[in-house]
Amino acid sequence: MKLTPWMMTVAAFAVVAVLAVGFLLKKLTAREVVEEAKPEVRTLPMALTDIEPGTILTEKNVGLGPWSDEDSLTADTFTTRDSVIGRIAREPITRATPLKGADFYPPNQFPPLGVREGMRAVTVKLGDNTSVLNGRIKPDDYVDVHMTINASVTPATVRQSGVDDAVTLTLFEGVRVLAVNDPYGRQGGVDENNVTLELDKDQARIILLAEDKGNIALTYNPNGQGAVTRQGLNSDADRITLEQLLGITPPPEKQKPYMTEQYRHGARGTLHFQDGRRVGFDGDSNGDQGTPVHQGDVDGGGYWQTNRTSPRAGSVRSAAGTPSTTGNANGAI
Repeated sequence: MKLTPWMMTVAAFAVVAVLAVGFLLKKLTAREVVEEAKPEVRTLPMALTDIEPGTILTEKNVGLGPWSDEDSLTADTFTTRDSVIGRIAREPITRATPLKGADFYPPNQFPPLGVREGMRAVTVKLGDNTSVLNGRIKPDDYVDVHMTINASVTPATVRQSGVDDAVTLTLFEGVRVLAVNDPYGRQGGVDENNVTLELDKDQARIILLAEDKGNIALTYNPNGQGAVTRQGLNSDADRITLEQLLGITPPPEKQKPYMTEQYRHGARGTLHFQDGRRVGFDGDSNGDQGTPVHQGDVDGGGYWQTNRTSPRAGSVRSAAGTPSTTGNANGAI
């Protein structure tokens, strides 16, 4: 069959019609591709590690991180790093999550000490030479409490009791530590050396007096909570003196002074002795005092003079004024 120009024209129109119909069908059946919008990513302050309650946030444990879940953010979410530095955690905080105001104590508020029922929180200043074990003692540890009195400041009443030396006493054993120095910087960075202890009512009174009269020191006790208050602290195991530490034997106690009385013919004489030697009231080794118990006749009308020191114990004065010796100071007692 011979192709004519007319047939070629018809064929060309047919091809064009088929292409047009296919294009129209494709446009009618095609779906519009909608590109999804990417979520907004915000940079927020976050904890670099898990945070325990009571922890102060610093530049070392707070950083910045991306967060895209806008729906999870609340009105109290911190948006700047500086606004969270120095805040104290109230609740446990998970790392790499936005920080919220509800997770922290309000400004100028601090965690409670957690004192158990019936106990007291007492803060005492430690001795200048004590450094709380170079920071190794922390809250909830248990310690023994000691008091040291320097010999130069030992009260006179203590010296009279026989303690005329530096002495260290163990006041309590196994006392719970509540806080060391000022963990929240309320003292403006001033150097401190104090500790807050959990004590009962009697222990609180004892340690306040001990702090005023001596130096307080602590030793770590790995055995935990100790016994209740010991009153008096009279056990030798609770104290050590400088003499004991140096192995010095104390001198023997001096003999206490004493007095004897002599009664001769109604007269009473007194003799005083100190360190085994006879002395008078003025320290004279020859003095003694005779004082009559009552007036009476002695060998023909003699009389007594009261409150006077006679030459010899037992001497009397006759009516004529001449001394009559009926005994001497060394007579029988």
